[in-house]
Amino acid sequence: HIHDIGENNGLKIQGSATPSFVDCKIHDSKEKYALVYVDETANPSLKNCEFYNGGNCSIFVTNQANGTFEGCHIHDIGENNGLKIQGSATPSFVDCKIHDNTKYALVYVGETANPSLKNCEVYNGAGNSIAVEKQASGTFEGCHIHDIGENNGLNIKGSATPSFVDCKIHGNKKYALVYVGETANPSLKNC
Repeated sequence: HIHDIGENNGLKIQGSATPSFVDCKIHDSKEKYALVYVDETANPSLKNCEFYNGGNCSIFVTNQANGTFEGCHIHDIGENNGLKIQGSATPSFVDCKIHDNTKYALVYVGETANPSLKNCEVYNGAGNSIAVEKQASGTFEGCHIHDIGENNGLNIKGSATPSFVDCKIHGNKKYALVYVGETANPSLKNC
């Protein structure tokens, strides 16, 4: 149980570290850092963990980091992203719930990142539910994206090439369920 974090990250995993965390709660960061920060070529495993009340994004995976997040619950995020994935990171999220923030995308994928989200539920965000930008890709399979708020369900732009398979996308208040702009080229199958 990691809480009342202070002036840095709850977990900071760098180098080629491969720690494992099971059934952990990480919450209440006072500053503008991620609850979990994964950098360089680190490859942690987090299973059945809960993350909430972060000062910045809940989980930030960058550079060439990987990581497996299974059955995690990410909520009450504040003004930033539940998941922020950039650099050329390739993390995997399975059976995760990501919901309730007040400003930006619940899931942001940028630069050349290529994450995998399988059977995840993304809902009740203030901004875009999932934003994939720049040259990012990613595979989203069996995800349920709903109660979108006042922006797009999927916001795909730049030259992003994500793939969505067997996803359900519904229930927005204002803009498109799926927005594709600039030179983006996503694939949506059986959605």
